[in-house]
Amino acid sequence: MFVNYQLGSGFNIEAAREGSSTAPMGEADFRLSPGSPALTGGNANFEPRFASYEVNGKSYLTPRPAAHFGAFGQGN
Repeated sequence: MFVNYQLGSGFNIEAAREGSSTAPMGEADFRLSPGSPALTGGNANFEPRFASYEVNGKSYLTPRPAAHFGAFGQGN
């Protein structure tokens, strides 16, 4: 499903929850692989409630709705 990550590949979820280590992620690439079922099926038929938002004086654009699931879309 992902370009470069296999479930059960040694990631220590407990260490990540504690904030002590995410190092085993290394070269993980969470973009979706071509042919992934998560590339389609998302609902893009709506507009975000806010075009942008501000946190601690810094403005961020709201991501647009997309047909894929997840944050990154398709990788190489």
